[in-house]
Amino acid sequence: FPVTIAAVEPILPKVEEARDVTKSTGQTKESVMYRLKGIFGSGIDNLTKRGVLNVVNSVGELPENIRNVLGNDAIGAHSEGKAYIIADRLSPENVRRVVLHEIGEHYGLEAMVGERNYKDILQSVVAGKDKDAIIKEAWEHVTNTYPELGVGSRQFLRDIVAKIGEDAPSHPLWRRIINAVRNFLKRNNYKNLTG
Repeated sequence: FPVTIAAVEPILPKVEEARDVTKSTGQTKESVMYRLKGIFGSGIDNLTKRGVLNVVNSVGELPENIRNVLGNDAIGAHSEGKAYIIADRLSPENVRRVVLHEIGEHYGLEAMVGERNYKDILQSVVAGKDKDAIIKEAWEHVTNTYPELGVGSRQFLRDIVAKIGEDAPSHPLWRRIINAVRNFLKRNNYKNLTG
């Protein structure tokens, strides 16, 4: 029997993206990094050196596998443990929230707060969707912005948590997350933290 090898589709990495109304803002990698250092301190450099945070001038500078799957309204993306921020699609006002979204939620938040705590946080989101105005607003935003996510799915709820962190960093749910992250950092002897 002759053996034929069928073409195999490459397995592409999962790419998650932040979306917003996009138009060229004139921001550059340098202006975004300057703003990030003002918000979070010089510790932001450690994230870029480690490749966790990657600020690019435009979509054209993204890795091809990410560039090829992004929507036209993408302002940031996360894939394979790396966050990508698209400078020329960000306004100075939304730099903080996009970075918090891409790193704060997608970069190992569950690992930092612990599986049980994280499950409780997601259950609090579901329980609060009709009672808490901020959760309700985030729920509606994710429903409208990411229609491909199943309502109530784990990824859907993760994006609601990220949206709360972006828009309402003083919300009790987000403060609970921040406290859990601080405890993680203390337990793991992280020092000289800023931001």
